[in-house]
Amino acid sequence: MQVDEYQKSDALFNNDYAYFSSFSTTWLAHAKKYTETMIGRFGFNESSKVIEIASNDGYLLQYFKEKNVPVLGVEPTASTAKVAIEKGIETVQQFFGVAFAKDLAAKCIQADLLLGNNVLAHVPDINDFVQGMQIALKQGGNYHGIPAPDAAGRQ
Repeated sequence: MQVDEYQKSDALFNNDYAYFSSFSTTWLAHAKKYTETMIGRFGFNESSKVIEIASNDGYLLQYFKEKNVPVLGVEPTASTAKVAIEKGIETVQQFFGVAFAKDLAAKCIQADLLLGNNVLAHVPDINDFVQGMQIALKQGGNYHGIPAPDAAGRQ
């Protein structure tokens, strides 16, 4: 269920957006460990594709890239997308939904691993977003939101 009242996306995620995930060293350590776990579990390599929706400043995708796993970030905010691109993370500055996912699929771009962290609560049209996820994910692919570590730091 989702209520009709929400803040317009362009008001929340504008060019002055100031939250950068890489400012948290503990979150970076968690993202690196998560990357290693996913590569170990699913065997991602240079033939795979990892797409993160709301990829922020490339905080997570940078670790997949370090392991030579191709990545694509989808990030609507100019400030964070710019930082990700400067890190060498392929990033599209765009809101995610069905139309964008269809554009990717038409270019034969689909995810072996589709990631979205702390994004669903900010989506104005949840049905469009989730339907887009189904399109963006390869047949047999995996969708994950990074689980927060427990008190002992385990995933």
